[in-house]
Amino acid sequence: MSTSRPEWILIETLVPGEMNVVAKGGSPRRFADAVSLQRLAPDSKIGVEPFLKRALESRSRYEEVVDVRTRGGGSTKFRLLTHPVLGPTGAVHALQLWMGPSDAEPGPPRITSGVSWLLEKGVIAQTLEASMMSGVEPDAHVPERTPAEYYAKSIRFDDTAGLFTLCLAPTAGGTWEGSFSVLHADGRIMRWHCHARACLEPGEVGARVLWHDVTDTVEPDKPLLDVLARQRGMEALGIYPALLVPERSLLTMWLCENPAPWVQWRDVSSGFEVFHADDRHIIASAHERVQGGGHEQIVVRTKGSPGHAPWIPTHMRISSYPGDLGRHLAVVDMYLD
Repeated sequence: MSTSRPEWILIETLVPGEMNVVAKGGSPRRFADAVSLQRLAPDSKIGVEPFLKRALESRSRYEEVVDVRTRGGGSTKFRLLTHPVLGPTGAVHALQLWMGPSDAEPGPPRITSGVSWLLEKGVIAQTLEASMMSGVEPDAHVPERTPAEYYAKSIRFDDTAGLFTLCLAPTAGGTWEGSFSVLHADGRIMRWHCHARACLEPGEVGARVLWHDVTDTVEPDKPLLDVLARQRGMEALGIYPALLVPERSLLTMWLCENPAPWVQWRDVSSGFEVFHADDRHIIASAHERVQGGGHEQIVVRTKGSPGHAPWIPTHMRISSYPGDLGRHLAVVDMYLD
């Protein structure tokens, strides 16, 4: 039985049949740190899991008051409250749970949101709450962003390989967790913790993701100075590195502080639109040839940004991403002749 001050508990429900504690009071927990849901109860007579199942079915703010009999013949009332964290496809990605005395008033729920990496469309779908986490005004919300647009918000992300392995080659039971340092619209640096599970449902193949702003409990990581220096040195030479999914010609992430200025990679309906459809086979074929090592120089047309031609011949030095992920991902350096 817990006697500590009641805190909000974050329980991921990313795929059917899963219900796991991933944070308590703003402190993230790993998938592997399994905690019995019943142990969360303020009194052993309260059935936590049945309550959570009812809350999950409601898909909205859900509350119950439970009257627990004491040994002396009296009773104590407890308040059980949940707020759902909905994803962009309507699935409940998590429940925020608070349990305490019925006369206690909980603080505001944690800042959380749900997004989905939709592999077949080449986009990341996001809810309004996901947009607002980084300071985007509601009227500026865009329901879908390309992966490159979405991760442009990140100023420090150390486990690119882990997340992309899950999202680009999802398998049943696949998971990923980690943290990002994200720049807020007001200029401050935030730390977001992420829990993600592979999703194989038709129309949603990719990954379901849960974001949690933990800036108040975990110090955000700052950009590494040597990385910034290397990025700016390449930009000074007119070279702009990025990550691609060659099989789909999908731009997933820029590896430079300022992306190639002639490429229209923002405000496109899909990450597939960045490269000319007739040139996609060039990227895929080159990647096949360099998977054993080395690199190759190719020229493909990229969508021109405003003020440029509609399609611009772009030189690319392509090599395979290190390790097993290289089957799905390539590193390219883009530059003009």
